[in-house]
Amino acid sequence: DTVNLMVLIFVDDTPPEAATDPPSPLVPFLQKYTSISNKKPSVLKLELKEIRKQQDLLFRFLNFLKQEGAVHVLQFCLAVEEFNDKILSPELSDSELQRLHGEVVQIYETYCLDESIDKISFDPFIVEEIRNIAAGPYRNVVKLQKMTCLFEAYEHVLFLLEGVFTPMFCHSDEYFRHLLKGAESPTRNSRINRLVAGILSVFVVMSSRIKTRIQTLQHSSAHIVLRFTGIISDVFNFRTSFSLEDNR
Repeated sequence: DTVNLMVLIFVDDTPPEAATDPPSPLVPFLQKYTSISNKKPSVLKLELKEIRKQQDLLFRFLNFLKQEGAVHVLQFCLAVEEFNDKILSPELSDSELQRLHGEVVQIYETYCLDESIDKISFDPFIVEEIRNIAAGPYRNVVKLQKMTCLFEAYEHVLFLLEGVFTPMFCHSDEYFRHLLKGAESPTRNSRINRLVAGILSVFVVMSSRIKTRIQTLQHSSAHIVLRFTGIISDVFNFRTSFSLEDNR
């Protein structure tokens, strides 16, 4: 009945009756399923800060980024972090300002210029503000203490690392190699080696015995063939001599 009713509703061109009840209040549809914060954490989830704390894990993460062509993304974060540690100093000498200005120029030319192979896509206003500092007098570098362009660029790249590349790394061969590193103890490995050696020795002994048996069978078969050939020859000679006697 339900199926028939659905078919009738589908093929019937009659407009539906006007609703008499007041409309219900609007509610967010499947909000808890679309919210990122409510997603179940992955078993292989790993935070970027955890990667940076472990030397071997960081090395493998760098190898993964190299395979993905994204090493410059992490390098930008490290460069900005190092720059911020210096620019926030309350007293900066003239030489330090020149050095910091040179770092801004390097960041702009490496990560913001269109012709750069390590270019990262930032919002145009971020690129424009960094370009103004890089192209202006070196003393203007102190303006970055109160400007948000580098901070917003850093947040954008950090989102790429934590939201895209880190989850990809957690499902990569490099990360699985890290998990399997040291999983086998020396005692277990020695036992496995002894077991393999024992199995190989058994195969050697068995193959030697099989080879000897085959050679014995071949020798016996050859001896039987020779004896059979001799018997046939004797019969033929006997028949030949008997025919000659009859002719006489």
